[in-house]
Amino acid sequence: MRWRSKNKKWREDPMRPASWPYDEKSDSYACPNEKTLPFAWESHATTELGYRSTVRVYKCQDCSDCPLGARCLKSKDPDTAREVRISPTLNAFKRRASEMLHTERGSQLRRQRSVDVETIFGDIKRNWHFDRFSLRGLKKVDHEFRLMAAGHNLRKLTLALAV
Repeated sequence: MRWRSKNKKWREDPMRPASWPYDEKSDSYACPNEKTLPFAWESHATTELGYRSTVRVYKCQDCSDCPLGARCLKSKDPDTAREVRISPTLNAFKRRASEMLHTERGSQLRRQRSVDVETIFGDIKRNWHFDRFSLRGLKKVDHEFRLMAAGHNLRKLTLALAV
């Protein structure tokens, strides 16, 4: 599966598992050295918010003496075999998001984002000199930013009513 990206070097990197061919019949991936990574096991994880995800793990049988091992493997241990973790649900969401972003409507929304969102952050940072949060901790930062956003909205409202 190939995700669209403007960075051609990253997108076409042969070491990225997303660039590797997938054989649906044998449920396996093929690395650039043409070794097969068959399906090994499935693992489940639950996030702090309670979202349960499934990850499919594909593992190479033997990566020893692989000429691409230095680029492919992250471990210093020469006996380590390459593992690839694939989340089918995440891939489906990424594929759907990519499809939606590359429609005519998606292009229009991306262009509009620069007007709708980016100018607000620029205004708050440059005109209000807000380049750093005063408080620490996620909850406190969230509250501080909400106050900044409320102030921004109140200013817009008063300017609209003054006209």
